[in-house]
Amino acid sequence: MLRKFSVLLTAGALSAALGTSAFAEGDAQDGYSSGNRPGVASDSPFKSTIKGQHLGSAMSAQWADRQIELRPGAKYVNVTRGETVLIKVGGKAFAWKFDTLGTPVFNLQEIAPKDINVQGVQVYVGPNDQEGE
Repeated sequence: MLRKFSVLLTAGALSAALGTSAFAEGDAQDGYSSGNRPGVASDSPFKSTIKGQHLGSAMSAQWADRQIELRPGAKYVNVTRGETVLIKVGGKAFAWKFDTLGTPVFNLQEIAPKDINVQGVQVYVGPNDQEGE
């Protein structure tokens, strides 16, 4: 009886481990792919995890809470955690939801589409009203 239980327990653990690793290899680690996650832009890659940090999600422009137009020489942008922002640069734009899970500062180039030059621009993510300081 104990041996049968051990075999079942091992099979269950193996199944869970395989399921988890297959899930982690997908586009979205929260169970959605870019094609079916509400508001996520379907034409851009889902970049929720970069270098082990959750920097947010690419979104459709229609979900933007506000817009930021980056002018030449811009060094930084200020956003609020959880906010969706449409970022415009030289006639191009992308929308991003900054659900960063505690990452306070990062380079905008890490999330911007490759054809949009935002090199040298830092993102400063502040807490939202529900988080406090």
